[in-house]
Amino acid sequence: MFRLKIVKSAKVIKFFIIVLSVLILSGCSVIMAARQPEYKNLNVLSKGAPRTRVIAELGRPLLTEERDGKRVDIFAFKQGYGRGNKAARMFFHAAADVWTLGLWEVIGTPAEAIAHGRNIKLEVTYDENDLVEDIKYIDKDYSNKKEDAPQKKVEGVIVKEEQPKTELPVEPKPVESKTTTKIQLEINSSIDSTAPATYADYYRHVYRSVSKAVVKPEGSTGTINASFTLSADGSLQNVEILESSSQDPALKSAVEDAIKSSAPFPAFPDDIKAEGTKKFTITLEFRNR
Repeated sequence: MFRLKIVKSAKVIKFFIIVLSVLILSGCSVIMAARQPEYKNLNVLSKGAPRTRVIAELGRPLLTEERDGKRVDIFAFKQGYGRGNKAARMFFHAAADVWTLGLWEVIGTPAEAIAHGRNIKLEVTYDENDLVEDIKYIDKDYSNKKEDAPQKKVEGVIVKEEQPKTELPVEPKPVESKTTTKIQLEINSSIDSTAPATYADYYRHVYRSVSKAVVKPEGSTGTINASFTLSADGSLQNVEILESSSQDPALKSAVEDAIKSSAPFPAFPDDIKAEGTKKFTITLEFRNR
């Protein structure tokens, strides 16, 4: 009898060891579910909401500009999931791992990789008191979705190309050849399949053109803020490197050279052509992989 109890206890302990091993060695889907992007409440974009509340919910804007005396923020982020949703998915994956002895990972891991939030890009315009006045979705597909939409219905700005990663560029690739104005214009046109039709499209075109032209010095990291002025025909007037987190002169020089080599840009779209000249401010972030 005593020996039988020992045998049963050993089997129970062995079972729990197996279960624990499965959870430790095959918890990819559980970890991925826990690390899914957080849900962002887009109701903060309702008209009259303060800018501080918008930034607190959506994070630091990708770009900030003054337009007709009003501040304009361009945000790019992933819309994720609430804590309850993530917790339920973690519990489900863990239970499935135990039940299938880890075989569930064949399905659970790819499923979590696919359901990694939605890319959202939008432009927020504030009034003189930094209160939300208007928003425009730059992602035309998301602007037609009802889920998570703010109370104010707006018209999306049509963008032909989906930017693969909306965060600031990590390590931009250099443009191999820019020996003539003709070649540079071909490079710029390859970034956007059509000429920018609005200011938002134009700003994104300029940003991508510069970021792709940067030749990052090896080992250089940090954030560079740059300001430059363009004429209505797209020609470059001046370039200024602003106060930045990185004090690396080689990285600053690389960004300045990228702006100069990217010019001339396309002519201004109709909605800003009358201004004659326009000042652009961009932020580029570099990290070692």
